[in-house]
Amino acid sequence: MESEALSLSHNAWAARYFAIAIGAVMAIAIVIHWTGNLFLRYNGKASLPGWYRSTFYGLKRGTAQLLGSKIAGIHLEKLSTVFLYWSLHLILILTNVDLMEPSEVAKRLGWMTVANLVFLVFLALRHTPLAPLSGTSYEKLRPLHKMAGYTCILLAVVHALIWIITSAKEDVLFYLRQRADIAGATAALSMVLIFLSTLGLPRWSYETFYVIHVTLFMLILIMLGFHQPDLSIGVLKIVIFVAALWVLERGLRLSKLLWRFFGSYATLTPVNGAVRIKLNRSIHSRHAGSHAFLWLPSMRPFETHPFTMIGTDPVEFLVRPYDGFTRDLYNFACKSQESGKAARVRCSVDGPYGQIPDYLDFDRVILVAGGSGATFTFSIALDLIKRYAATGSNKTIDFIWTVKHHGSLDWFKDELKELQSPFVNLHIYVSQESSISADSSNLELRTEGDLEQGKDEESQQFYSVDTRKGRPDVESFINECILRADSAQLKFGIGACGPTALLEATRAAAMSPQHDGGPLLSLHTEEFEW
Repeated sequence: MESEALSLSHNAWAARYFAIAIGAVMAIAIVIHWTGNLFLRYNGKASLPGWYRSTFYGLKRGTAQLLGSKIAGIHLEKLSTVFLYWSLHLILILTNVDLMEPSEVAKRLGWMTVANLVFLVFLALRHTPLAPLSGTSYEKLRPLHKMAGYTCILLAVVHALIWIITSAKEDVLFYLRQRADIAGATAALSMVLIFLSTLGLPRWSYETFYVIHVTLFMLILIMLGFHQPDLSIGVLKIVIFVAALWVLERGLRLSKLLWRFFGSYATLTPVNGAVRIKLNRSIHSRHAGSHAFLWLPSMRPFETHPFTMIGTDPVEFLVRPYDGFTRDLYNFACKSQESGKAARVRCSVDGPYGQIPDYLDFDRVILVAGGSGATFTFSIALDLIKRYAATGSNKTIDFIWTVKHHGSLDWFKDELKELQSPFVNLHIYVSQESSISADSSNLELRTEGDLEQGKDEESQQFYSVDTRKGRPDVESFINECILRADSAQLKFGIGACGPTALLEATRAAAMSPQHDGGPLLSLHTEEFEW
């Protein structure tokens, strides 16, 4: 009895040490984030010593370059994270446990499985104090969520296999017919099914994957409760805590959706291979470039989908059709337009989300986008133009956008008109347009309001937008913008959203050693991996 109590104590402390270690890593991330914020804030108010600036920026650049390097095609950042995470598990699994007793090892693995369950659920929450404290929104933590999930599944499977093998050797397999063991086996099998669903299903049909994921997760929690029903052991308390955390956060999101549902409508307008979605309501967002989850119950009653907001007053999105929901959305808008009816549906939004820096804090802003990723950069640029004008600022924005076809510029026709501002240096590239023979051309954007009012063409207003043919050298473009700075005390804010190649070129420019000792650079990229 005493040995069982001691074993239980050791297992519980292994889970506690895991929580302490994860908490310590979070604390370090928070300190690093706020140290960078303070450096950025006070760099422009006082001339910091050159050696201090060089050291800080050199460490930042060197660390980013090291972690960004690849081994066998995998970023060192991911490899090192997995190595440290699994090293922590190995230490906790092998410490204070009788390795000669398979059942004791199995129990330890079970406890570590539950500890991982807490961590992966925490990482999946959209509302956590970690986001504002560390400057890292939930979507940036998705790779960690996957890692914790895979680790949890591996531990559960090994835990089950050891019990089965041990029971077979001792000729007591019939014990596994008990309700608690059947529940445990069901939970482990559900985890394996979740793992199998991650192998290609998210790309083929994310909606199907999501439904399977959530359904099996709820089943896992229920089965774990039946697997360890004794409150005194402690596992059930952890499971109840995880379930309560998950249900409360889901309840918060649902309550916001229902509150914003009443009286909310979305108008869908197809525009050259994309669809503009405009709501009749506004939401408050601290910073431009945030995203929100759109709910259209007439199309997907049990699903919400994330999109970056072009504007928040009113809420407006631009969506490219790919498959599943976005394809259905686009087809619905097109059919409504063909029938002469307005595509107007009931809707709601959950958001805003995202830890976007306030680009007003920077002296110069460089925004880079590819395709529909410009939703992010247009949102920031338009917000800055209004704020610059209100404060009489002399700051500037270098805005670069690459599209495949000329017609794609119609996606942001009204926004392009607003970018005709002395605050903005606009650079637009069309990479695949055979009809353009010269290196540059003009796109004339007609004011639709004048046409609707029946005005003559002579009185219509046109906006000329210069475009260039081909793909831009993003890295050289950013480097040139930075090298034009007339003071090393300037602060550059760089924002990018688009294809992987574009984001890598942006990172390479921001981390270039030629900027050591120069202006302070801050890079933020937006990329969703669902």
